[in-house]
Amino acid sequence: MKDRILIIVLAAAAALLGSCGGCDGNGTPDDAQEDGEPTLCGNGTVDPGEECDEGAQNSDLVPDACRRTCVWFHCGDGVVDRGEACDDGNDVDDDECTNACALPTCGNGAVDDGEDCDDGNASDTDACLSNCLDAGCGDGHVWEGEEDCDPPGDAETCPSPCDIESERVCGEGCDWGECAPDPEDCPCEPHDELCDGNDNDCDTVPDNGFECVLGSEGEACSNTCGVDGRRLCGPECSWGDCCAVLEVCGNGCDDDCDVATLETGFVEIGRVDTDGEALRVVVSGSFAYVADYGGGLVVVDIGDLSDPAVAGVYDSDGSARDVDVQEDTAYLADGPNGLVAVDVGDPASPVFRGRVGMPGQAWGVAVSEDYAYVAADVEGLQVVDIADPSAPSLVSSVDTIGNAYKVRLGESRAYVADYCGGAYIIDVSDPLGPEALSYYDTTGKVQDLFPVEGYLHVADDDIDGLVVLDIADEYRPALEASLDTAGYAVGVFAEAGYVMVADNNEGLVLVDARDPAAPRAAGLYPTPGFAVGVFLVGSLAFVAESDAGLGIYSFCVPAL
Repeated sequence: MKDRILIIVLAAAAALLGSCGGCDGNGTPDDAQEDGEPTLCGNGTVDPGEECDEGAQNSDLVPDACRRTCVWFHCGDGVVDRGEACDDGNDVDDDECTNACALPTCGNGAVDDGEDCDDGNASDTDACLSNCLDAGCGDGHVWEGEEDCDPPGDAETCPSPCDIESERVCGEGCDWGECAPDPEDCPCEPHDELCDGNDNDCDTVPDNGFECVLGSEGEACSNTCGVDGRRLCGPECSWGDCCAVLEVCGNGCDDDCDVATLETGFVEIGRVDTDGEALRVVVSGSFAYVADYGGGLVVVDIGDLSDPAVAGVYDSDGSARDVDVQEDTAYLADGPNGLVAVDVGDPASPVFRGRVGMPGQAWGVAVSEDYAYVAADVEGLQVVDIADPSAPSLVSSVDTIGNAYKVRLGESRAYVADYCGGAYIIDVSDPLGPEALSYYDTTGKVQDLFPVEGYLHVADDDIDGLVVLDIADEYRPALEASLDTAGYAVGVFAEAGYVMVADNNEGLVLVDARDPAAPRAAGLYPTPGFAVGVFLVGSLAFVAESDAGLGIYSFCVPAL
């Protein structure tokens, strides 16, 4: 039923990415001109080398006209044409009319009269405030990297190491004062040992006297149904049940310890609508972060899986196409707006932290420590230094032959879904000098990919569906197997011998990949919306379903 393919953002993606064919390379069609052929501007015919020619109607004074030099009206021609607020015909950017033919305003990136500075962003945490005044101590905004607090005299409570709540005050230099007492003045005072993961009795051993340390993971085990798993140390500091990563269908056991058993397949347990088109989702803690295309970044509270709710929204200036999260910062691949860092420390109020433009459209992003890796369309993989999220900067790149669409990370490796350019393996052990090791050219268009245990699982659109590549030799990836899906494989997530495919118009496909050479469909679920992105947490699938928002499903896997 591939005739009902999603014709929304994915169609727009194909249009933006373009065909896999070539062009003449200069971006100007029909630009040939025979040697010696004259160009007669003003004869009413568009000759070679002319943009327009309206004959006697050519004018250097009339708005929106073909100019007397046979070029179309444009910013800088001295005439206020449509879409322009002004046009003074000069190349001075800081006068009463900017070089973009706009009136000078705070935020335009040029220092105009009455402004101390203008860095073109809305941040109040860098050297130039959003009101175009220089940042300084006492302005009420904390200048990141320069100030600890602002304004002077502001106070906050702070926990001292001796379990005494204290207070520290912002000084005249916008530095925090001391939070007394000093840690060295706090000798360990023995107390009865508690089950809390701490060393209460000062013998350097936490939770001694109990069966286990709170929250620790035990040895491998098997539950009463014979499913392998591990025990966790529970709230009483005793070993809990044996819990598996995934629920097994039909065995009557709660294998993954989520207080539920499944006899077969999938069960939808929660859903939340979004204002845009949900393209990608990532889960961190009790929140899901959705790249919602025109709806920006949507933060969803999943504390109650049966009743997920939108906690907060960041309305980006571009089109949110992918997202990754590290600590309290979400990183958006925001299409023409580049990479955007969003502070999600308060999920109810996500706010802008920083941005860096891309030489191409930002389609995908993956983050590890101080670097973000951005799939930037025709500009390949771009590496961004995010050590300071408020000031991200491009530091290196790797060109690819296609259109970089999605990126995943492994140990010192980046895997790039290069659309019609195949699947790339890139060494990023030195982020400042990344190097392409190899690529595998599939027969379809690579939309997504996921590395696990020496194999690369590739969502290859409607041609091959799921493609499994053996990447034991990273310089010579080899085709291991493929599994044709009924729809358009556009998203993939792999875990514990299983692969979940977001199959667009056909919903979800659970693939048993315990034998990589013979993957088989183990479950199908026709999602209400077009499944375009998926993220797994154990036996839970979080699915970006375009216009249908975010769907949450519990699923089980067949027994061996």
